[in-house]
Amino acid sequence: MIKLTDLITEAGKENRINSMRLVALLEKLAPTLKEAQEEKLVKLTAELLAGITKVNEMPYNYNTMSEWHMTELATVVMPARDLREALNSLLQKPTKGLDTTVLEMVIKSIDELYIY
Repeated sequence: MIKLTDLITEAGKENRINSMRLVALLEKLAPTLKEAQEEKLVKLTAELLAGITKVNEMPYNYNTMSEWHMTELATVVMPARDLREALNSLLQKPTKGLDTTVLEMVIKSIDELYIY
């Protein structure tokens, strides 16, 4: 028999953001970047991961839904957009030794942050 608490627990999982693939791909990309590029991406990634952690720790229910979405917009969506723009600029002007295949995979993983 299905319990109400099980359903609530399962429903809460839908509003969590999984960033493991993004982090793993960024770790693969890091050795092929120049130092200045790596510093910029590390800063943007740290900001995004802090936002993801903040949003994942927030309760999500009918009463907190609006606050959750506003926080998500400010701390996840906007930093993800900034990181994506920085990665796209690297893709537009690739430097020697840059692994563009992994770079494309990182950009795709940002698009798939909510799909798991």
